[in-house]
Amino acid sequence: MTTAMVGGARCPLRTLEQELLDLEDWRPLTEAEFRAWTCGELEPAPEGQIYGFSPCGIPVIYRAESLESAAMSLHAAGALGLVTALLDSPEACQLHAAARVDICIALGDRRRALRALEADVPWAREYVLDQALNPWKHGPTWQWAREMAGIVAVRMAAMAVLDGEQGVAVGG
Repeated sequence: MTTAMVGGARCPLRTLEQELLDLEDWRPLTEAEFRAWTCGELEPAPEGQIYGFSPCGIPVIYRAESLESAAMSLHAAGALGLVTALLDSPEACQLHAAARVDICIALGDRRRALRALEADVPWAREYVLDQALNPWKHGPTWQWAREMAGIVAVRMAAMAVLDGEQGVAVGG
């Protein structure tokens, strides 16, 4: 089985099916969904999912019986030591990358946030680069994460180009 480094831990690479399921694990609400939610007009969350505010204050929908849900509950209860322990655990690689980076930003843990942004899966970078998301908490750290996500994305694109050119040179 192939593995990748995620948040400093070696984790199995996820299949396309698992990546698509990740979209259901953690997703920011659209502006229309948020307006409907705050006005009490949004239909109940699909079975097994919950609407809530992320640790950074972003309205999200996430799976009810998940590590993301546990991390959200621990953070909301102020059990930051337990949230940090979760991030240090081998299971941390099972957290959705966007949820992981949100939690790291909320904790002010730039080292872990950077590792989440540098992970093989792009969800964390896409999450913080989404201009529609304006967290009402942790603004300076969020801005730092946006800058880092942009740098990481450019670096990864450059590496992909270099890998492609090297592949052509080797094959040619």
